Formats: sequence, structure tokens, C-alpha cells
Amino acid sequence: MPEEPLPLTVPGVIAGANLIAMLVVAGMGDRKGRGSAVLLGALSLLWFLTNKPMEGSVLVSLSETHGVVMADLVGLTGLGLAAWRLLLWRRARPAGRGLRRSRT
Repeated sequence: MPEEPLPLTVPGVIAGANLIAMLVVAGMGDRKGRGSAVLLGALSLLWFLTNKPMEGSVLVSLSETHGVVMADLVGLTGLGLAAWRLLLWRRARPAGRGLRRSRT
């Protein structure tokens, strides 16, 4: 008996597209600067709203109805990477850049 393919649902497609977007932005982020770090952070936050179709095992139970699942680690990793890249970008900026000089 052949295995049936996974059903293609709208929430599953949205979660998959979000995951792919996170991977692309994370892979290109070191070359794109602050904008990609902010985008990765936003996609990571969106991941927490869309990851339901991809949730795995419960890793830590917070209550009877809430816990941290394997899919949550993707969003946490994305947020951590975005924060790290923002910190590196901020340290790498030349001193005084972005400040306006008065014309007096």
C-alpha cells in the first residue's frame, strides 16, 4: 500500500513559506545589514503565529495546556540571530554616522 502524500493546507503552506523566507534572510543577512536583521526578527515573530502545522514534540511543559515545542526553537533562534546581527551592526557603524551637523 503506497503512502499518501501530506495534505496541502493553507496554514501549512503559509508556515512553509515563512520558514523558507526566514532561511533566505538568515543566509543573506550578514551582507544586507540592519534591514535584514529587522526583517528576520519580524519573520521570527510571525513564525510563532504560523508554526502550528509544523509543531513537534513538547520539550518543556509550562502548564497543562501550554509548553515549548520543537517548532518554537526556530523562532527563538531567529530572534536571537536577529538581535546578534543588530548588535554587530551597531558596533560596526563608524562613530558619528547618522548625526547631523549644524550649519553655524
